[in-house]
Amino acid sequence: MVYQPAKHGQPDYFDFNLGWWALRDHPRVLVLFYEDLLVDKATQVRRLADFIGVELTDQLLKDTLEATSFQAMRDNPNVNVSRGGETDGWKAGVSFIRRGEIGDWKNHLTVADNEELDKAIAERMSGSEIQFVYE
Repeated sequence: MVYQPAKHGQPDYFDFNLGWWALRDHPRVLVLFYEDLLVDKATQVRRLADFIGVELTDQLLKDTLEATSFQAMRDNPNVNVSRGGETDGWKAGVSFIRRGEIGDWKNHLTVADNEELDKAIAERMSGSEIQFVYE
């Protein structure tokens, strides 16, 4: 079974996403998608800065983009638990951060796994209007 209900105190994936999606129009909620960050991180950082009321200078944007680059995050043990950070609930020896590419799931899931996930997504997310990008 690829999709497993919540355990180790982690929220259920579908409940988590649906809960925040229901609040997407609330003035104190900003919904960002990881895939949008990969496609145009600078625009998403600007959206976030605007949302929280931070003046984003060119230098701050540059520093933020560097500090949040995939390589910087992968090398930071406070972010990447496989590099020595907190491992509560994470499998030892398994990288928390993989490749940071849209569609990398294809390197980890079988066709049967994908079909199982598609079914779970269709059942649990139907009617939500959330548009996830998988490739």
